[in-house]
Amino acid sequence: TFLEWACSNRLGAVIGYTDDGASQAHALTIVDLTPGYAVLIDNNHVDKYDTVSRAHFERIWLSSGGVAMTFLYSPPPPWPL
Repeated sequence: TFLEWACSNRLGAVIGYTDDGASQAHALTIVDLTPGYAVLIDNNHVDKYDTVSRAHFERIWLSSGGVAMTFLYSPPPPWPL
C-alpha cells in the first residue's frame, strides 16, 4: 500500500485521523506500518510515539476519509540520531 511504501522508504505520511468521539478533524504523521501495528506521531505531543493495532488504525483512518500525503524526494531523510 501507499502507506507501507512511504514508511519503508523513511518518508512517513501525513494522514487525516479523527479518533472516536473527537469533534474536530486532526492530522497525524504515520512513521511505521506493519501487519500488526501502526506507529503515529501526534503534533500535540511530539515527545512520544503512539502505537496502535493495525486494525484500530485502519478503522479510524478509513472512517476519517483515508487521506494520506507525503513529499517525494531523493535521497530519503537520514535516520534519526
